[in-house]
Amino acid sequence: MTESSITNTGIKIKAVLWDLDGTLLDTEALSDKANIKNFERLLPPHVHEAFEANGYILPWEAKKQILGLRASSWVPLLTAYAKQHWNVETPLSTYVHAYFILDAGCITML
Repeated sequence: MTESSITNTGIKIKAVLWDLDGTLLDTEALSDKANIKNFERLLPPHVHEAFEANGYILPWEAKKQILGLRASSWVPLLTAYAKQHWNVETPLSTYVHAYFILDAGCITML
C-alpha cells in the first residue's frame, strides 16, 4: 500500500479500516441518534422529550424492520414508521441525501 497525504491538513493516511457492521466499533447508538435527529424538527414535543430522556434509541419495532438493509431500502421503512407512530408528516426527500451517500459505501454523519 502506498502512503498518501491529504494536502490541506498534512495528515498522512497509511491505512483505511471499514467497519460497516459494528464489529469493531459499537456505532448502533450513533446510528439511532442520527436517524431520530433527521426527524427532530418534525417530532411532537412529547415524542422528542421521550427520545432525549432515553438517549435517542430507536424503538425495537422500528429497528427490527431496518437491520441489515441497504439505506435505500430502510429509509422508506423508517419514514413510514415515523408517520405511523410519531405522527410525522415528512416527504421521503428528508432522507434522500443520506441514503445515496450511505448506499455508495461512504460513512457520513447525518
